[in-house]
Amino acid sequence: MKLVESNFLKINDMNVSVDFFLKKDCINLLRGANGVGKTTFIIKLLDISKKVSICFQHRLASINSTRVKDILKVLSENNSLDKKSLDQYLEIFNYSQFLDREVNELSGGENQVLKLILNLSSKKDILIFDEPAQYLDTTNLYLFCDALLKKYNSKTILIVEHNTSYLKNLPLEEILMVKQEGHIEIKNV
Repeated sequence: MKLVESNFLKINDMNVSVDFFLKKDCINLLRGANGVGKTTFIIKLLDISKKVSICFQHRLASINSTRVKDILKVLSENNSLDKKSLDQYLEIFNYSQFLDREVNELSGGENQVLKLILNLSSKKDILIFDEPAQYLDTTNLYLFCDALLKKYNSKTILIVEHNTSYLKNLPLEEILMVKQEGHIEIKNV
């Protein structure tokens, strides 16, 4: 699936050569050095495509004292989330115990699991995970990988990650983002 119509974008005043396709029936992995612009690129994808849902590496913050269940309710009511999937992932990740907590009170790992649940439950066609292993303990990392294995046949998935060791048993298609002499290239490996 081609995400961008043009083969060139601008990121931070740099020309970006875009020559890759997201493949279905596998998990697409975008790799690149620190600071090359991977997160900036996926933010740009939000502007380009309405089919994309992104789980960012940054903490989910709330204004005031918003409870987890209030966020889930709003997102379910505005038809952003698949309610059946949401309930399923809340159970899989044993997350019901956190529904009455305020988002600001969640630990890094609890916050990360909430973002994974939201993205996995999205109705969008393309799910992007930006450094999803950040803050996860071994159990939740295993549950996330298991969820990806069950999900990749029905959604197009892109993972942006430095630490790829936990992905070694998943069906991956690698995409490389490289900065070279004043421009950036993004291409399938």
